[in-house]
Amino acid sequence: MAYAAIVSLLQILKQIRRSDQCSIPYRKSQMESLYSKVSSLQYILEMNFPAQSSSQSAVNDLDSHIREVICKAEDITESYMSGQLLPSEYGEDVFSAYLHKLLQELDSLEKMAANMRNHLSHISALTPITSTRSAPILGRNFVGLKDDFLQLKYKLIGESSRKEVVAVVGMAGIGKTTLVRKVYDDLYIEQIFRHRAWLVIGLNYRKRDVLLSLLRSVDRDGWKFYGEADDGQLAEAIYKHLKGRRYLIVLDDLCDAEAWDNLRSLFPDDGYGSRIMLTTRLRKVALHAAKSDTNVHQIRFLTKDESWDLLRDIVFDGNPCSYELEKIGQEIAENCQGLPLTIAHIGGILSEAAKTPEHWRKVADSQTSVATDSDDIDMSWVMQFLNDEHLPQHLKACFLYMGAFPLSYEIPVSKLIKLWVSEGFLKPKSSKTLEKVAEDCLEELVDRSLVLVYRGKSPLSADGHRRLCIRKNILFTIEDVYDSMMSASSARSLLCIGPDHSHPLSVCLGFTFLRVLDVLTIHFYEFPDEILELVLLRYLALTCKSGDLPASVSKLRNLQFLIVRRHMSIKSSEDPSYLPFEIWNMKQLRHIQFMGADLPDPYGAFLPNLLTLSNVGSHSCSKEVFEATPKLMKLGVRVELAEDVAAPLCLLDHLALLIQLESFKCIVVDPARGLQIVARPTSVSIFPSTLKKITLSGCGFPWEDMKVLAQLPNLEALKLRCYAFQGPEWELNKEDFRPPKIPASGRRGHSGLENQWLFGTTEARAPSHSTLLQFTGDP
Repeated sequence: MAYAAIVSLLQILKQIRRSDQCSIPYRKSQMESLYSKVSSLQYILEMNFPAQSSSQSAVNDLDSHIREVICKAEDITESYMSGQLLPSEYGEDVFSAYLHKLLQELDSLEKMAANMRNHLSHISALTPITSTRSAPILGRNFVGLKDDFLQLKYKLIGESSRKEVVAVVGMAGIGKTTLVRKVYDDLYIEQIFRHRAWLVIGLNYRKRDVLLSLLRSVDRDGWKFYGEADDGQLAEAIYKHLKGRRYLIVLDDLCDAEAWDNLRSLFPDDGYGSRIMLTTRLRKVALHAAKSDTNVHQIRFLTKDESWDLLRDIVFDGNPCSYELEKIGQEIAENCQGLPLTIAHIGGILSEAAKTPEHWRKVADSQTSVATDSDDIDMSWVMQFLNDEHLPQHLKACFLYMGAFPLSYEIPVSKLIKLWVSEGFLKPKSSKTLEKVAEDCLEELVDRSLVLVYRGKSPLSADGHRRLCIRKNILFTIEDVYDSMMSASSARSLLCIGPDHSHPLSVCLGFTFLRVLDVLTIHFYEFPDEILELVLLRYLALTCKSGDLPASVSKLRNLQFLIVRRHMSIKSSEDPSYLPFEIWNMKQLRHIQFMGADLPDPYGAFLPNLLTLSNVGSHSCSKEVFEATPKLMKLGVRVELAEDVAAPLCLLDHLALLIQLESFKCIVVDPARGLQIVARPTSVSIFPSTLKKITLSGCGFPWEDMKVLAQLPNLEALKLRCYAFQGPEWELNKEDFRPPKIPASGRRGHSGLENQWLFGTTEARAPSHSTLLQFTGDP
């Protein structure tokens, strides 16, 4: 995607501009011109080109050309950043020559993009608005939507005499329009609602066209007299014609809340039970219009049997299917994982090809294999899907990135967010961290039904369009593509996915442009020196048996995420283990996760961008460390006890210094029963008031200390695991744990849940407090 490449390059150029110690020899005027031209291209692409199917191929070609040039600019710029172009005098000449050529190409591309936008805008203004949505794809037997049909029909004929809005939500091609059309054309619905109208809104709707279309539907004889009327007169005529009548209006493909706000005043509420049905891909739009969850209908995905029924209808059109093809066809349908759009796409291919077991087996095998040849991927279909979804530029790269993981692979949301940040395709916002920007993007994908909140036992996944499920905090991705990365010498990411390797394996580290290296599944005896040559790394995750980090790790000056896991078979020493002091020189670090190790005394140094410190030891909770990490938002402490604990650990004494802290986790491994492991929280003042989430395990606090936690004003989630508190009974007052104020959309975490208070301990009997407490027996 050209836009993602542009955002990435702009971040690199910004880093160069504000770096006083950058060793890249460049001419300032050329670099400023490069930054200016790339910014102009970003502005043009952000506006999205007007949707014209006849010109889509040209738009895609332009996007590819822009991306090619931007990636070339990124390569040469990062080559200098990594010190590959030497000697400096010769390198400066080469760099200057490259910049001169790039500036010429970018100037040409900027003019081409601007001209194409103006041309398409002109055509769009002259062309009547038509829907660009996928045509209804369900078979003649209305596969998979019979229950939805009855539920939606009941909502329309319910007892309420007030005007109500009923919204149908789902991703492109899932059957929203098919379902609503079936209900709209139902004979009983026709008898109940004598005045009906069907309007297609779309992304680039024009209000006047919608008003004329609606007036034509409700006043078949009189609408001709309003050809010269302005919008206000048209709206008044529609309102008067609907006044005092029971009507049913369908607004198909409503893309934003503003469109609804512009039309809502057309529909009077006279107590006759009028209804407005709308279809949309955006849950926020549905809730905005319907005002209530009860009037929002989310279309489900098809079952395995329904998927096969639909595929068979598309391919055979009612004709018989042989037993051999049926067995393979059921496998093909199951691989589509319930998405009608994918089934229709595969069904179209099978309909036009030879109906032989050999060909169908080849199709079935290709659904789960890695595509190593670009010819194996129908990119035009992928691009058409993105266009049909009206995805804004800032979401396209996030959406497609999810295809980098194998089928049914479990990836925590937190890891996905770290990877997005590391890749560099997120556009920074001055008021938010990049992690918050990433969370917002994920929530937008959830809202668009491209990522689903799912609480079942097995994931729902689909091939081809990168649909994901979130099961609590887990994403299940869909396309296994990582094996093909080894053939790309300019690869920016290397993710090693699968079961852990019990013996160290060699990893190809010849990718000098790598930004992301995730080799957690490969067990190294010690930190590989080859990694130190990858100076462009932003994300590093690996497993070391020794667990030691060399001082030379500071060579990775661009590193933002450092995740080092000790091999589980290696027992930690009872003495504190410290990270090298040089880690304080790595100013770009945003996240450190190092099991059982501590940050050394900074001696005046600091990490200005560090947001997360996870799995560190108790000695990291010092006044000096906290003062040197002023932006810390997440702190996780892991305590592995020696056999003789002289005194409770003072982990909480300096927490108040972290004035931006939102999440605190303290895990004591194998706590000794009957002992107070961690010093008690004496007052709510020792905690930052910003705390939203606390997780405790093995601390051994007496239950009376819960009253201190109850005073935290912004606490949203409290998780107590094994031996977090000790004692026979917990007395809870009515005033304890008042729910904090939470936005209507629910707290963050992409689960749609309200506050959760989770407890795994069985040592205490807690009083009933149904509004706050949810018990779980899982420690």
